[in-house]
Amino acid sequence: MDLSVNTTDDDNLTDYLPVHGGDLYRASAYYDIAPHRWLDLSTGINPIAYPHNPIPASAFQRLPYTQPEFAAAVERYFQTDSVLPVPGSQSAIQLLPRCLPTGKVLLPAIGYREHTLSWAGAGAEFSCYRALHEAQAAADIDRLLCGDSSIKHLVVINPNNPTGICLDPALLSRWAERLSRRDGFVVVDEAFIDPTPQASVLGVKSTDNIIVLRSFGKFFGLAGLRLGFVIAKQSVTERLRAEMGCWPVNGVAQWVAAKALIDDGWQRDMRNLLQRNMAKRQRLLSPLWAQIKQPQVRSLPLFMSLLAGRQQVRSLFEHLASAAVLTRVVEVDQQRSMLRIGNIDFNDLGAVTRIERLGRAFKGAR
Repeated sequence: MDLSVNTTDDDNLTDYLPVHGGDLYRASAYYDIAPHRWLDLSTGINPIAYPHNPIPASAFQRLPYTQPEFAAAVERYFQTDSVLPVPGSQSAIQLLPRCLPTGKVLLPAIGYREHTLSWAGAGAEFSCYRALHEAQAAADIDRLLCGDSSIKHLVVINPNNPTGICLDPALLSRWAERLSRRDGFVVVDEAFIDPTPQASVLGVKSTDNIIVLRSFGKFFGLAGLRLGFVIAKQSVTERLRAEMGCWPVNGVAQWVAAKALIDDGWQRDMRNLLQRNMAKRQRLLSPLWAQIKQPQVRSLPLFMSLLAGRQQVRSLFEHLASAAVLTRVVEVDQQRSMLRIGNIDFNDLGAVTRIERLGRAFKGAR
């Protein structure tokens, strides 16, 4: 997701860095390395995808009206019928500013930048809260909501991509109660929450002005299907549905999701595997920042982030990219940058060996 670079450095690398992860073709053109040679760690997509069965021809041939099996699986997974399937949570991010009451919005200073771009594109005034640490973010939100009565909406990315912070659902519910008195909403982007569903605001959602965005492709490893969900009250989902038009979710996505969302065994095993792999990933990657001064590392089931000096992060990014390992960079401020590294399939011994060699070779930038 967004790790766009805002910098005045006059170098070619700045011109190359993409707005989103997964852009292997652009990386291939810049580094002159064929796409099939890359190890893509630039996204937060699970590299171990849900093993769906062969897809029937009807999923391709028929108009994608909502399949009853799909609707039932969605309701079962989220334990509510207030769910609107959408063609990826990105589509909801773009449309929500046009569907909610006009007003000032409070956004994370660091996070998936499409939220800010969408609100700005809709002409909304906005303020930002710091998002590098949970306590810092919570304090900023409390202070700004109390001090600025013009703030109508709050956007929280939980867990934040790329900083990894995750705010207490009880706090989100409390802020929603405060904004309900202003006819405002709290938008909670939970694109990376599925490995830890107990952290979802859905478990404590006490007001109807909380809008939850969920992604199917990240946890289930099938981002190409373009499927997401919006959990919200009916007036919001009806506005979104009208904006999206007919047949927003394709038949193949519905067919696969109808199986995956009710496969409790696969979900349980995958959550356990992702938790185990976090420690393995930490051990595998730690030599890469052994030479970096005061690195701050935060690890989540689907990605990890390294916060350090800008030049050190740039050097590490280049070291990896020169060996066809793609990661993501975000500039935090004039002194610091963040490197986001996606998950690794530890069954891919070639990938593991490549990273081990890179760890031994990297000397860092001092």
